[in-house]
Amino acid sequence: MSLLELTDIAVEYRAPGRDRVRAVDGVSLEVRPGEIVGLVGESGCGKSSLARVAAGLAAPTGGGVRLHGEAVSPLGRRRRRRAEIGLQMVFQNPYSSLNPRRTVLSQLLDGVPAEVGSRAERRRDALDRLTRVGLDEAAAERYPHQFSGGQLQRIAIARALAARPRVLVADEPVTALDVSSQAQVVEVLAELVEQLEVGMLFISHDLALVRRLADTTAVMYLGRLVETGPTERVWRRPKHPYTRALIDAIPSADPDAGLPRVLNGDINGPGAGHGGCRFRARCTEAFAACGDEPELTGDDHAVACWLDSEDTERVA
Repeated sequence: MSLLELTDIAVEYRAPGRDRVRAVDGVSLEVRPGEIVGLVGESGCGKSSLARVAAGLAAPTGGGVRLHGEAVSPLGRRRRRRAEIGLQMVFQNPYSSLNPRRTVLSQLLDGVPAEVGSRAERRRDALDRLTRVGLDEAAAERYPHQFSGGQLQRIAIARALAARPRVLVADEPVTALDVSSQAQVVEVLAELVEQLEVGMLFISHDLALVRRLADTTAVMYLGRLVETGPTERVWRRPKHPYTRALIDAIPSADPDAGLPRVLNGDINGPGAGHGGCRFRARCTEAFAACGDEPELTGDDHAVACWLDSEDTERVA
């Protein structure tokens, strides 16, 4: 059974004096025990909006969320807390999840389950989480303002780990860290998934990082999924032009490889979201059939692109 199931999620926003903006448009995803699902896409494609819905921090305009098999979205505030006790979120900005007036240790202890044991055992458990993200035990008695941004993000991750979640939603959790710290945190997250059989929705704009960590990759563009499948298959045989563009844009360590190819245009540029394939305004392979929006089709490796469609009459 899936630990976290998102079905046809839609999220709309309305700015004063402007039309509604649909940030997420019919996205479905599942996260199973022991699985890391990587959600990748450019800034502005709707990843964080989807993450907030998955974590119960925002209500979807359409669709529903199930956590441990229980519907979450329709529940009242009191039942929502009980239903979501097994889900923790790591935000891109650690200031949003840490109290500046309390010590690091006191905030870590909030997350440690009561059944761990005595206060001394709970303290030991909290300090263990802190050291696992690369900070020493002396950091436990300090306050958030005494740390750098990268250190604060590691503390936020330790706080999430302390609660022993069944599901972890990580929204750009290593953006603030240097390369060596990123590697350490990614190792901790992978270990958590493997040892505790938790599921994780890992959100990033870095496809290379998603390849390193995730079992399944979902590529998002302008509110919709355009490609999903096993990570290595998506990486080695990308079907959607947008996925190929993301891979081509990754810098190479090979000095003879030259500069990465840059995807022209902006995700919210001219022609975005005005009917048909959402990527066609930036796609170098667009043709007549792209005037209609393709559906995400395929069993194990799915894609929403007319170039890969079995509808030969429409493609012709």
